[in-house]
Amino acid sequence: MLTASASFIEGIEKWVRAVRADDFDAAKGHSDFCEKAGELMTIHPDFIRCFKQHQGDVEPREALSYICRFLKCATEGRAAAFKQSPGRNDRASH
Repeated sequence: MLTASASFIEGIEKWVRAVRADDFDAAKGHSDFCEKAGELMTIHPDFIRCFKQHQGDVEPREALSYICRFLKCATEGRAAAFKQSPGRNDRASH
């Protein structure tokens, strides 16, 4: 559980850094990694128990899917806005 949660959190941190750096390809890759790392957490009994206490009506894998889609959509939305920004088109190749 510790390794899986550390990997998931590290993936989120890398996603944030990539988005802040306008490196959208890397950010998408980090969101994909978060999904894989998160899957390891969703099968751990301690995580399942804790998740049910806080969010009993949602399955952990379903919540993980929503989080990762959120990251991907935030990345795509920021990339689109970045490409439309005046004076930034020269860096819009990310």
